[in-house]
Amino acid sequence: MGLFDPIWMTRDYKKIGKAVQAVRGISDPEKLYEIAITAPRNEITTAAVDRIRDDALLYRIALSAKNEKARELAAERIGDQAILTKLAMEADDWTAEHAARKVRDPEQAMKLAMSGRKCARHGTYALLSDAAALKKIAFSAPTYDARVVAVSNLKDADTLLDILERDPEREIRKKAAIQLKLVCREKAPLTEDQRKRVVQLLIREPDDPRYSDSVLSAFLLDDPDDLRRVYREAKRVDLRMEAFGILADHAEARALPALYQEANAVARSLPAENRRACRDAQERIRRRVLQRESGDPALLMCFIRDAGMGCNMASACLGALFDRKLDNAEGIGELRDNAVAAFLNNIPAYGKKDSSHDEKYCILHLGTALPEEVQGRYGFRVWRTEQRDEDQFGRYTYDATHVEWKGKAYS
Repeated sequence: MGLFDPIWMTRDYKKIGKAVQAVRGISDPEKLYEIAITAPRNEITTAAVDRIRDDALLYRIALSAKNEKARELAAERIGDQAILTKLAMEADDWTAEHAARKVRDPEQAMKLAMSGRKCARHGTYALLSDAAALKKIAFSAPTYDARVVAVSNLKDADTLLDILERDPEREIRKKAAIQLKLVCREKAPLTEDQRKRVVQLLIREPDDPRYSDSVLSAFLLDDPDDLRRVYREAKRVDLRMEAFGILADHAEARALPALYQEANAVARSLPAENRRACRDAQERIRRRVLQRESGDPALLMCFIRDAGMGCNMASACLGALFDRKLDNAEGIGELRDNAVAAFLNNIPAYGKKDSSHDEKYCILHLGTALPEEVQGRYGFRVWRTEQRDEDQFGRYTYDATHVEWKGKAYS
């Protein structure tokens, strides 16, 4: 502080109280403006800003004060909505944030939302009850944040579908997809026309290796025909799997064998690298059959009798058929006998379906699927031995399974 500098230019903390008292005694707006933009201490500049009532002067301070606290306080004290909006579009980012939060007038809020500033989202927040304004911001606002706020508050399914169909920005489409799911849950399910649009969106979505997840979810659909179209025609493997999983979870138990075969048919039509969805779909059915439907002997028999189901599925179902909880089921003895006979008859077909499923593989699976107490009845003997081996990491032991059937041992 120079010899003739005014007290409000002091940097000495011991003199701050005296400087603030001096500022509080000043009433000239221009003098207060000068103090607000030049004083070196927060306490002094804020004391000057507190004395100013003129919005135009506060606007000038918010734009030009050296002290950040003075700019912030000036922005918060402005009441005129047009001045606030102008400040939000012209000031530095920190000051603009404080000004934007106070914009409430719909016209000014729209101007702010379409401004391209970082703080533009606050204009959108002020318009959450105006569906037309939100739609305009969602489609044409220049900033990502303003658009996200608008999309995340839209309540019209058709508008959200328009965004999903037309918007080039993937993250905006993802926000629209999330909001569409919420709208369907809270308001009403999709109409038939909207369902068709969703199906087309799911089918058309490109299988882009840069993204591990899809924009839209098949969980928006519940119609089996829609889900089948997605499962058969979608480009993305995860969407195929998702659609088939929904089918498998909600289908009637009697439809599961046909669904399992459908997965086989679709798998044969796909390139080898895209068959994972079919395998995952089959595994989903397998889990449902063995967990939720394992008390239905006739259903288990369907999977055992059909050679197209494969050795693994058939042996798992056969093991479930011999579960003790089914011991008292009507005709279970004859059904179990027929199941073992069907499995043995299908062994050549299993090998044709998968070359690794030869006789040895299938007999080992069948023998170990049967409970110990009935193995002899069907001509099987199963035992285990401890084996020793050695690899690059050293020696180790493991249990080896052996099955004897018709005088021949398989290991």
